[in-house]
Amino acid sequence: MRILYLLLNTAPDETLREIASGAIPSDRMYGLFELRQLGHDVSYQCMRPTGALQKVFKPLNDRFGFCLPDLGVLRKLKQYDVIVVNGPFSTLVTIAAKLQKKKLVYLDTILRLPKSTIRKMIYRCNVLLSTGTIMYTKTQTRQCAESLNVDCSRFKLIPFAIDFSYYKKFKKEPDEKREPFILAVGRDQGRDYNTLVQAAEGLKVGVKIVTLPYLLQGVAIDSNRIEILGNVSYERLYELYSEAAFVVIPLRKWATAYSSGTRALLEAMAMGKCVIATHSPPLEEYAPEGEGILYVEPEDHRDLRGKMELLLNDPSLLKRIETKGNESSRERYDIKNFARTFSDYLSELYAG
Repeated sequence: MRILYLLLNTAPDETLREIASGAIPSDRMYGLFELRQLGHDVSYQCMRPTGALQKVFKPLNDRFGFCLPDLGVLRKLKQYDVIVVNGPFSTLVTIAAKLQKKKLVYLDTILRLPKSTIRKMIYRCNVLLSTGTIMYTKTQTRQCAESLNVDCSRFKLIPFAIDFSYYKKFKKEPDEKREPFILAVGRDQGRDYNTLVQAAEGLKVGVKIVTLPYLLQGVAIDSNRIEILGNVSYERLYELYSEAAFVVIPLRKWATAYSSGTRALLEAMAMGKCVIATHSPPLEEYAPEGEGILYVEPEDHRDLRGKMELLLNDPSLLKRIETKGNESSRERYDIKNFARTFSDYLSELYAG
């Protein structure tokens, strides 16, 4: 079985070298690295258009989300048995794979369902014409099946996973002499930093937020105890996790229906940190209340403030929640387990 990963990553060779050297976690290639370790013949290629087509396709891709690929990718499909698209739906790839009778699987594709009827039709066609689409939660699977009017059997549930072994080297006991702080990490539009800033007003500890500037538009930050961090290295990010008192994942109300915050949740647990998160059915599938996490109501700064004060004032409770969460998540959501399940799934598709 020959497998081809189609990626949005424009420098996959460099990414794989960094993974092999231990510089970055292997989950950044969504199982490709582990599939090779399991003995699979896996090739990869960036699917973004190049050359003259880039000028034509890129504006369309950016504006309408078409994900029009480089045409050379379509010709390359015939050399492989199974195609894995690690990114948005690409109707041209879907049609080409169907015509060539190739097994086609979409991975990390549906993060948020579209509202427009045309977009939904495009999604539905891709789901029906491809061999399978990976989903990270049962909630997400049900929502997509209902919204797109397709059977749940069109989807394969494999929980999101991270490279737990990578995070071990950064884990350390907090320095009691260092001033404690609360950490928030997230760069998607579902983050609700306005509620976090309101909740943190007047707290005696600082708050560090790792995010992108545009996600803070309209957020009034008047306190010098709130620090915004933009581009930080992997090493610095995990140092922040390790040094933090605990982690907060604030979500907008609409984002609680999606898998927003999953990576931050698992990273925090890998670093042995307790999490306070906006209640979200997808997140609850990964961590029930009390297993490394406390939940708060969406966009409720008073509820969030109360939970933050609870953990700051009760170190023994904080420690109990941390310990329980770390034990429950490590085996279930490690990238090696993801890869084994994904390997079995691809083998079944190929055999069928």
